[in-house]
Amino acid sequence: DGDQESIVPESEIPYAYVHNPPIKFNSMHRNIFIPGLEINVEIVDYERSLTAHILNPNLYTIKFTHGPFSWTIKKRYNHFRNLHQQLTTFRASLNIPFPTKSHKERRTSFRNMHNVHQCTASPTMQMKLEKPHKKRKKSSLPRFPLKPDSLVSFDAIPERKKQLEEYLYNLLNISLYRNQQDTINFLEVSHISFIAALGQKGKECLVKKRTGSTRAGQAGFNCCGCLTAGCCIRCSYFCSDVVWSKWRNRWFFVKETCFGYFRPKDGVLRCVVLFDQGFDISSGMYSTGMRNGLQLVTNSRYLVVKHPTRRTAKEWMAY
Repeated sequence: DGDQESIVPESEIPYAYVHNPPIKFNSMHRNIFIPGLEINVEIVDYERSLTAHILNPNLYTIKFTHGPFSWTIKKRYNHFRNLHQQLTTFRASLNIPFPTKSHKERRTSFRNMHNVHQCTASPTMQMKLEKPHKKRKKSSLPRFPLKPDSLVSFDAIPERKKQLEEYLYNLLNISLYRNQQDTINFLEVSHISFIAALGQKGKECLVKKRTGSTRAGQAGFNCCGCLTAGCCIRCSYFCSDVVWSKWRNRWFFVKETCFGYFRPKDGVLRCVVLFDQGFDISSGMYSTGMRNGLQLVTNSRYLVVKHPTRRTAKEWMAY
C-alpha cells in the first residue's frame, strides 16, 4: 500500500525533480511542462485605453490551463510581436552553423524536436478555432496577425482575440518553440511551476534585484544613518542604488507559503524566504526610490526588486 501511495500520477511532476542539478535558463533541455498534456489558451478579458497607450491600447488577460494548473497573465500586442520576432530570429539562427558548443546543442535539439507535439486539441478549443487541429510542417511558425492594435477597431476586437488565441495555442503545440526561453518568459513559468507537491502555480517573472539587499544592514553606503532616516529620498536612491549597488537579473517566484528567486545564468536557487508575521510589501518613490520598484520585508530578509513597468509592479502588489 505504501508503494502505491508513493506513485506519482502521470499528470504531475514528482517532487524529487526539485533536487535535480540546476540547469541554466537558456538551455533547451529544461523539463518544465507536464509530458503529454496540452496547454489551452483563452483570452478572458481586455482593457482598452487609447489615451495612455496609443500604439498598443489593448491589455489582454490571458488564461492558460495545463493539466490541473491554471494561471493568468496580462500582455499587450507588442509583447506578442516581440515574441514572434525573437522566435523568428531563433529559427533562422538554427540554419547557420556557428562554431560554438551551445549553438551546436541547439541545432542538435532542433533535429530531435522539430516534430509537432502529438496532442489532440480539446473540443472547446476546436470550436473556438472553428477548424480541426492540424499537424503542422516541421519548424514552421504559426501565422501571426501583423496588423497593430492601434489600427484595430472596437468592433474587430473579438476577431483579434481569436487570432491571438490561435497563434499562442498553435505555438505551444510545437515543442521546439514551447521550450524556448523567450516563450517560457512570456508564459511566466519555470521548472517549479507544475510540481503539485509545491502547491498551485504562483506568480513568477523576471525582475532585477538590487545587490546587497538580501539581509538588513547590507544595503551599502548609509552616510551615518542619514539615508535610512529618510532625509532625502532622491539622495538615498542615488547613493544606495546607483553608486554602491548593482542590479542583477533574477527569476522571482511566489508560492503559497514562501517566495524566492533563481539566478537565470546557471539556474541556481539563490534564496527562499518563508512568509512570517513580519512580512510587509511596499512600493513607490518613498519606499524604493522608483515608481516600478517593490520592497519586501520579513523578520529575516529585506529585498528590493525592480519590475519592467509600473503596471507589473502594481499587479505584484495586488497579488
